[in-house]
Amino acid sequence: MPYGAAPPKKSKMGMWVAIAIVAVLVLASGGAFGFVKVSEQNQRKKDKAAVTTAVEQYYNAIAAGNAAKALQALKNQPSSTQLLTDKVLGASEPLTNISVTVVSQSGSSAEVEVSYSVNGKTAKPTHKLERTDSKDGPRVWLITDRLPEVDLSAGAGSLPLLLNGQAVPDPSKAELFPGTYTISADTPYVTLTNNIITITDRSMTRIDPVSATLTDEGVSEFRTAVRDSFEECVNAWTIACDCGESVDRVLGSGTEVVEGSVMRVPTVETENWLNTLEPRLNPSDPGQITVPSPSDNIGFIVVATGTTPEGKEVVGTIGPANSEDPRVFHLGSPKAVLDSSGTLTITWP
Repeated sequence: MPYGAAPPKKSKMGMWVAIAIVAVLVLASGGAFGFVKVSEQNQRKKDKAAVTTAVEQYYNAIAAGNAAKALQALKNQPSSTQLLTDKVLGASEPLTNISVTVVSQSGSSAEVEVSYSVNGKTAKPTHKLERTDSKDGPRVWLITDRLPEVDLSAGAGSLPLLLNGQAVPDPSKAELFPGTYTISADTPYVTLTNNIITITDRSMTRIDPVSATLTDEGVSEFRTAVRDSFEECVNAWTIACDCGESVDRVLGSGTEVVEGSVMRVPTVETENWLNTLEPRLNPSDPGQITVPSPSDNIGFIVVATGTTPEGKEVVGTIGPANSEDPRVFHLGSPKAVLDSSGTLTITWP
């Protein structure tokens, strides 16, 4: 280059190309970021809608009496479905005015608040849900809360129970859908009142005690069962007596009573007492039926064969020496227990 000549101008083309490339990259990354952002927002909207639909379908299935469909909405299945049937739901007051509000939803978890009406009451339970993702199938939202486990035995004791007409396998822990239920005794001998319950959420684990009353049929059946048991007892002719006082095997005179020779003759008062028994339900357990303890003249006179210490066989009334005033062997107080089949079983404590 000649001395004093100006240097050649550098081309700015490379710089502008570099700037253009950077600009394109920035715009591309921004667009990708925006696309991802919109995609995430759309997915959240879809999940929120799916959560709402899942809970609505659960409650609508209960309202329609479709137990199988309602169970499909639950992640944690109940241990027994004997009370979770269309028949039981069909006898319940339907749920109405169902609405679902998503309280929160993040990733695969969500929480909702539900509002519905049943039997004149408004319930507002909350539920948690989880999303199950499948490579081969759609995303499914399931309710993770367990069903209410309700103790139905309050006031009923050991009575066999029906719930909306269905036998209750274990009254101490009945898993139930929301709804109304009528508790009844699984026997014609007892009727229940204060026996309609409304279950609205999983916090309801206990109910107010039902009230039990013996029916006329129950009174009649109890009297018949007691008389049958009494007659079986007195016809046994054994030394031991299941329904009252037993005879001493060896009497005070030394006479030894012969087994199988003991005849028990009911007093007139006993016959009257058996015909007019006034049974009552045990207040702490209506599955047991009792009567007041019989008075001292309720029982039987005993005639038996015995062998004296000298080996002589004698037959006579066991009691005081005066045979015109024989001793009355007291009768026990009968009690009936209603078993799971509703059958009365008589015992004589």
